[in-house]
Amino acid sequence: MIIRKTNNTFVMTEQHYHAQISAEIVNHWVDHFLKGDPQIDSILYAIKNHDIGWDLFDKQPFWNELTNAPYSFIDFPILPKIALYTYGVDLVEKNDPYAAALCSAHYVKFMQNHSNPEVNNYLIKEKKRQQRILMDLPAITPDIFDMHLAILQFADNISLYLCLNEPGLIKSETHYFFQEGIPISPKINKITTPYIEAEWLDQHTLRLKGLPSVPSFSVSLKQKNLTTQQIEKDGLIKSYQTTPYENYKMNCIINTHE
Repeated sequence: MIIRKTNNTFVMTEQHYHAQISAEIVNHWVDHFLKGDPQIDSILYAIKNHDIGWDLFDKQPFWNELTNAPYSFIDFPILPKIALYTYGVDLVEKNDPYAAALCSAHYVKFMQNHSNPEVNNYLIKEKKRQQRILMDLPAITPDIFDMHLAILQFADNISLYLCLNEPGLIKSETHYFFQEGIPISPKINKITTPYIEAEWLDQHTLRLKGLPSVPSFSVSLKQKNLTTQQIEKDGLIKSYQTTPYENYKMNCIINTHE
């Protein structure tokens, strides 16, 4: 779950839905970053489904007694997180092995800074999975794979930015993930900067600066807003299940670096 706290309200976005928004954004830019790439379908499938392992868990979110808030993807316990990651990549691999290799590498990068036997075993298994899949795809060189992975990571980052930051806030109040901007890798075609600048122009309009000449776009975020009073009265799971989704439209306009 992606959580944003505002006064006495938790704004909650399900991970799998966030991933679908990631794919929707990249779809606008396929001709700029992936034109003619034979793996386009696999890359988009990986982006759209990279968080599918969270799907059922986010339907009944968990409460964190230490923070007095719902667990988010940031503070969710490591060992259950490993189980969710593995399950999700298994699901992806059933439909698209190359997409699964990309999702696997995406998660491995998250877990490399943790050191315990379970995490180490997870890393070993996932690296073996990637090697097994890529052995059947000799046309995918390490540079090509890294470029495709970088697109997945950027798609994840830009969607997370929209979910984690309150529309209209000033730069100094931006979530700590994005204090320097939205990370992007120069391994992506036409990218020459490590960060994309993001600035809210109003409650519904975000300006991005540092991308090449790509089209602007609009997305509609599907979220739930739960009050602390509601959770205290009914509990987190019941509150979440009885609260309707809200759609929040955002426009992203592009200022190129050219």
